[in-house]
Amino acid sequence: MFWLPPFTGIHTGVLLLCNILCAEKTYGRIGLQADCQETVFINTSGAYSIDFKQVLKRNQSTSNTYCYIYLKTDPTHLIKVILQYSTGYASIENCSRGYFHIGNGIRRPDVEMVTSYKFCRSTIEEIISRDNFMWIAYRRPSLITDETSLVHIKAEYPVPCNSSMFDCSTVQCVDDIAICDGQQDCDNKRDEYCATPLVGEVIPNSTCFLCSDGHCIQPVLPRYYEGWGKEYWYLCDDYEHCPDGSDERKGKRSHFSDICYRIKSKSSGLFRCIPSTRRSDYNGPTLMWNDVVCDGVDDCLHGEDEELSLCQIQIADEQHTDAVAIVLVVVALVAVTIGSLCTFRLFRKAEKFANHAPTQSETSVDPEAQRLRNLDVISEEPELKISRV
Repeated sequence: MFWLPPFTGIHTGVLLLCNILCAEKTYGRIGLQADCQETVFINTSGAYSIDFKQVLKRNQSTSNTYCYIYLKTDPTHLIKVILQYSTGYASIENCSRGYFHIGNGIRRPDVEMVTSYKFCRSTIEEIISRDNFMWIAYRRPSLITDETSLVHIKAEYPVPCNSSMFDCSTVQCVDDIAICDGQQDCDNKRDEYCATPLVGEVIPNSTCFLCSDGHCIQPVLPRYYEGWGKEYWYLCDDYEHCPDGSDERKGKRSHFSDICYRIKSKSSGLFRCIPSTRRSDYNGPTLMWNDVVCDGVDDCLHGEDEELSLCQIQIADEQHTDAVAIVLVVVALVAVTIGSLCTFRLFRKAEKFANHAPTQSETSVDPEAQRLRNLDVISEEPELKISRV
């Protein structure tokens, strides 16, 4: 990449020429001594790291608060970046006090786009490139000196996952049996998203989904996946995240397999409450399928799912749905009957026409026979005239 150093004269020309010829550097050691606005080539073996605070210190002649670099690797590999960032601020809005910005693209660094990811708060995040290159931009908070600004980098070969494997990321797959087994198998910890409130684990986040077997799940989607940020993305997505498959409605109940087709939206098919099976000293609510409402069983700790007012609304809705279904069935039967009658009448008309239609032998006329008939008519005409006198 091209950049203009803040010098003039011969020194400027020498540095510019070196920047053009030596812009892409290859590193094979743990600590990368990268410089701002340069392209770093990442070998396919080994793991590396960049401390952006140190990069800014080496580039104080240009800027001591802002820097960006390019990363590039072999065309057959992707770049995996693990960001370790702490700002020291409790709350940051609009990234006005500093940020990390990681994106895909060979040009236009630090420009927000669909495939770029901006981090304003303290985080540990994994980002994997879509191709063999990416850029990283860093703006240091001006009033913070003890922040962490480490980026760990590794080149990885893309790995497609088959149907019997769990997709950790675009560069790692694990066997399905590794899911929720208490051991971290995915580098990004995606495989351990289950907890079992029945045996005493406390769910740290209240938005988990309660499976029929008692597991409470909250799978995490990587930031660089298309569905990131979508609520309840893991429900009805054709992958069984619950050990018993109840997030896809393939569990024990006879009508399990149809709820993903009946609900208007995922949020409308859910009910939130504290489960009756949850330990008494933890009051966090969880999500359930809404067929627990008015089913005669207290699935919620305080019986909210069996409240009379809620059941009356559901009964009215079911009656309305049943009435609509009956009307649709009647209309369909009438339409089928009318269509059958019309088809039968058309068939009878076609059959009648076929029976009375002249055959080819009847419609064809022998010329000689026609001439003789004409002669007979001519010879009979005088007799007819004499008989009338």
